[in-house]
Amino acid sequence: MHREGESSHSAAKQPPLGAAAPIKGSKTPLQAMKHWHKLKPELFNKLPYYRPGCDSYA
Repeated sequence: MHREGESSHSAAKQPPLGAAAPIKGSKTPLQAMKHWHKLKPELFNKLPYYRPGCDSYA
């Protein structure tokens, strides 16, 4: 038996809404910057590195 409002089909479990599933082959922005730095270092004035914290312009 099933409850009212539930379907009898067994649905595949999905991540909760808002949860980001990793995409195969995807990179973080920092990984992409480091990759571009290896390919074309002349495009960069500084080495890309991780800077924790919020962005602020003050």
